[in-house]
Amino acid sequence: GRHGGTMVTFGASEYESGHSHRSRPGQGWITSQSRSAVRDFVVNDIWGGVTELFQIVFRLRGSILPKAMVFALPSTLLCIGIHYFIKFVGWAPHNVKESNELWSSFTFVLGVLIAFRTNQGYSRYWEGATLLLQVRGEWLNAASSLFAFCTPDPALHLDVVKFQHQLVRLMSMLYCAAL
Repeated sequence: GRHGGTMVTFGASEYESGHSHRSRPGQGWITSQSRSAVRDFVVNDIWGGVTELFQIVFRLRGSILPKAMVFALPSTLLCIGIHYFIKFVGWAPHNVKESNELWSSFTFVLGVLIAFRTNQGYSRYWEGATLLLQVRGEWLNAASSLFAFCTPDPALHLDVVKFQHQLVRLMSMLYCAAL
């Protein structure tokens, strides 16, 4: 196959060229051209893809990372500080693993927060779906009114049909854009 602009060849064409040598029994025929093609594939295609991924993930313009770091970095540093304080100073208010009240409180608060956020998301979804159907109904009424006010004059029948077809297409595109 072709990778990175270099043809990788294996098999009979290398054997027939006479430039191949067998490196180890059972490994196949390897040429300097195929070695360089594999090296080019690894360097250009694989490493290039990884660097592009990092550039996409860690770009600052249009990224959420700087805003997320405002909250994540202080929390991380606080947790690291507390961990080292407990580990090296040896201070702990009580045994956290055996504190049922602490874990019960944490689980309760976490459960309430998850339930609240789920309820909010569910409410927002249904509000959006309802508004979208309402808009669809309003646009259907507008298109119906425009159809109703078209002239019945037989001399303009082709223009009216052309207008109606264009109107339906435009309303369809408007609804698709709203989705």
